[in-house]
Amino acid sequence: MKKFIITLLLLNICFSAFSQDARVITVSFIPTINESIAEINKEIVIDSSKNIKVGITKLKFYLSHFCFYKDGQLVSQDKTDVHLIDAENELTIKISIKKDIEFNSIKFGLGVDSTTNVSGALDGDLDPLKGMYWTWQSGYVNFKLEGNIQNSTSEENKFEYHLGGYLGKNNSYNTIALGVENSDTIKVSLDLDKFLSNWYVAAYPNIMSPGKIAVDFSKILSTCFRLRNEHENFIIRQLN
Repeated sequence: MKKFIITLLLLNICFSAFSQDARVITVSFIPTINESIAEINKEIVIDSSKNIKVGITKLKFYLSHFCFYKDGQLVSQDKTDVHLIDAENELTIKISIKKDIEFNSIKFGLGVDSTTNVSGALDGDLDPLKGMYWTWQSGYVNFKLEGNIQNSTSEENKFEYHLGGYLGKNNSYNTIALGVENSDTIKVSLDLDKFLSNWYVAAYPNIMSPGKIAVDFSKILSTCFRLRNEHENFIIRQLN
């Protein structure tokens, strides 16, 4: 009995020590269209003069390898390699870092890197049952966006964008850097209107496999992430 009590005390001490050394950073990703939150299955007017509306029916993407920097020097990194963001389920990531560090920028990958892709189908957020895995040849879908654009003078135009690819010139993985405050709460906008405004949906209604177009669109997409002010509802800055 005494040994059991001593074991519990030791475990409690270890847990307390870990808790004191650990700090949890919450990073939230907010999909927006014209500064309005892009909720699933909710139409948003993007041009009132032409009555153009956008509706998002699916939004899922991978973010990976979160790193925290102070004046360009790496000070901490996420122990979890890959996170799946799903607008119908979870838009927040919780990352444990050292409590005593200071940082003023973060970097993370949009998608699943080539090393992970060649590891085959995995579990957790990388489980094929999550609906983000093509085949062993094509790998994971980095970003999945589905929806429609319509106006008063034309029929509804549906779009499906499944962006991915990791081999050679078809590698669509991108790294994003954002200047941030040394805060436990970080909010990031994903400006879908900027992404959609870079091309005509009628010309490219579907991208469903790796290739040059998927690579080009992935690069555009990586510029659509912006830091949000904690107290105000507008976009403030991005690092190059």
